[in-house]
Amino acid sequence: MHIVDLNDDALFEIMEYLDLEDKISLWEATEPTTRLADITSYAWRRQTGHIIDLDYLTNLELLNSFLSIICPTVVDVVLHMGEVRLPQMNIIQRHVFPKVRHLEVNILMDWLSHPYYDTLLCNLWFDRNVGMLADCFPNIQGINLTGDNFYTTGLHFSKWECLTHLYVVNASELWTTENFKEICEKFKNLKALSIDIDNGYTHNGDPFIDAICTLENLEHLWFNAFYLSMDNSRKLLTKLPKLRQLRCNESNLRWAPLIHLRDTRPEDVRSIACSNLWLCYSTDVDSETEAAEIFRVSFRQVLRNFPRLEALHFRQSNIWRNVDQLWDMLYHCPHLKMLSIRTVYMSSFKFSKARMIRALRHRTEPLNFHVQDTEHQTIITTMLNRPDIKVTFGPLPDQQQVFGNNCIEFHLHPLVSNV
Repeated sequence: MHIVDLNDDALFEIMEYLDLEDKISLWEATEPTTRLADITSYAWRRQTGHIIDLDYLTNLELLNSFLSIICPTVVDVVLHMGEVRLPQMNIIQRHVFPKVRHLEVNILMDWLSHPYYDTLLCNLWFDRNVGMLADCFPNIQGINLTGDNFYTTGLHFSKWECLTHLYVVNASELWTTENFKEICEKFKNLKALSIDIDNGYTHNGDPFIDAICTLENLEHLWFNAFYLSMDNSRKLLTKLPKLRQLRCNESNLRWAPLIHLRDTRPEDVRSIACSNLWLCYSTDVDSETEAAEIFRVSFRQVLRNFPRLEALHFRQSNIWRNVDQLWDMLYHCPHLKMLSIRTVYMSSFKFSKARMIRALRHRTEPLNFHVQDTEHQTIITTMLNRPDIKVTFGPLPDQQQVFGNNCIEFHLHPLVSNV
């Protein structure tokens, strides 16, 4: 039986198993007026999410047909390009996608090796395309700009009307404070923001902090910073009443949010996640080794100040030198429900049974000891085979993972609840 002899239901079932490349090939192999072409078009329109890969869709006529089919119905779009694709961008500019609510733009370009590289021209090119995207996707509620060397200045973002989620941590290093203030004034209902708050040349994040603090509906904040002062930390944690999640990548490693939460809002901390957490090395000590040990002790002591702390997640962290120090840390957190670590190195997974019993004996419910990546599940389960420990393995949901070096994340009870 030939494929064209199948009924519509059977053809629809086949379409569900085809990826974009296969559907494109099928579309190119059929006449536009045939039943098979109609069913391919219908399958595209019925699909609410699409990846528009401009490195693959180089046939401009085909790209235009594809966009014409999906633009009335698509809701989620991922736009990808690895090179400058001016002809394809011009094709996209012809279309409007009124139902799209989430847009992700992934650009991977090595501008520095480009023979015509110029910072100003890069800024103009990216800003122009942000303006074009605002015209083509006017009703989006969330935008995520990812990739490398994403040189926007924040211009044209205020052209959107409905933004509630703005993820630009990889595209905001060169944002001007004026453009960011305009964005904050426009989007008072912004709920989630990821941003590089330092000026790319002066490492001064103060103007960005002041603008962020006007977003009273903000619930999730993730920022990169060279340095965050105690005063700016205080502002973020007192002037954002609905803040539930704070993630900070701080290059200068002062960890002001941790200190401020300990001193002013200890009962609001629900969970802490860390990645490559070293903190600053004090000038009062003789070596990095000595400073690291001082921090290990101080961090374990800080945790005892959070009476409602339910979860600790660690990825490539050096909070403890050995497992005995891990049990000492848990001793100060009797209400902790979950401890998650990235991996376990069996060569160092040795500990005193007395230290473990001391850490667990005051608990009212079992501790979930979770290991995200290990080949030694049986051995670990045997070593921790106790009624007051529940051992689990596997990856965690995205909201419980921290990526990037020198990163710390807090989940908080907000100052005010959403009503």
